Amino acid sequence: GTFCFLTLSGDVAGIWQTSNPDNLGDLPFHRHLVEFFARGAAFPPANPIFSGEPLRYAFGMDFWDALCVRLGLNFDTCILLTGIMSLLVTLLALWRAGGLLLMAAFFFSGGLVWTLQWEGTFGPTAPLVWKNLFHAVYVTQRGFWWAIPAGVEIIRKWTLYLDQKDEKLSPAFLFIWCIFPLFHLH
Repeated sequence: GTFCFLTLSGDVAGIWQTSNPDNLGDLPFHRHLVEFFARGAAFPPANPIFSGEPLRYAFGMDFWDALCVRLGLNFDTCILLTGIMSLLVTLLALWRAGGLLLMAAFFFSGGLVWTLQWEGTFGPTAPLVWKNLFHAVYVTQRGFWWAIPAGVEIIRKWTLYLDQKDEKLSPAFLFIWCIFPLFHLH
């Protein structure tokens, strides 16, 4: 079978499965939104689940995936390519903002606590799962694929601007800031 970005989900013998039990309800919702947008939803989009209600969800990544689907890619391929591209852009944004130290803080934020087994408190079979920021947020929340590198770049650019090392804020910077709520409102 084919599996999506970082084996988050995939088709195994005709059955849609996920390797992350916390994501069971989230993936069908995203697949539904992508199909909804790919069929040509009106804007502002209505909620495809609750009739007559506006969509109160940051739908930017689902809209992006719908554009890819409209270009002829299937959903799994689109998520894989978007995930890899987003990871590379995130690495670049973290490197530009803080170098190796910021990259290490993002990917190794959980420390080594997960290796300890304190009477079943931690570990893969324990009720309390210890994860780092990358696994807990970035892999499972697709809006962060865009929001984290965009947010890091916004903070970096504002810092340069306020320190008067950058003379002006570019239109591209302002555009990224304006569309941020489409990807991650809070």
